[in-house]
Amino acid sequence: YKFWTSYSFRAAGHEGWLSNLTLSGGFNGQSKGYYSGQTCIEAGPPNPQGISACAPQPKSPQNPTGSPTQAYEFAVKPYTVFSGRIDYRLSDTWSLAANIDNILDKKYYSSVSPSPASGHWYGAPRSFALTISGSW
Repeated sequence: YKFWTSYSFRAAGHEGWLSNLTLSGGFNGQSKGYYSGQTCIEAGPPNPQGISACAPQPKSPQNPTGSPTQAYEFAVKPYTVFSGRIDYRLSDTWSLAANIDNILDKKYYSSVSPSPASGHWYGAPRSFALTISGSW
């Protein structure tokens, strides 16, 4: 989900320096996620086509059946990330803006994968950007 809103003082009828100011803020997030499946404990040698299968495993107290695969579960907590922007119009041509993303510096997974070994990436930490824009 995503939500963003903006308030322009000029559009609201304010005059003076305040008429050049626009404030914006919003948030985005994701509900919880869950993956489960099976993965090879150890890959065997590739066949003539170059495809590896799961290598047979000896029976042990940790693996009493000698199964070549192991079950996994991966749960992702829901998250919400807040961001904001202040934009000030310097002239008819130039504007200056300050953005802050992930205001609360939330740690979250921005990308997850059904694979237990890879594809899980943390979202970006708090960041700031100052930009000057011109239009003709």
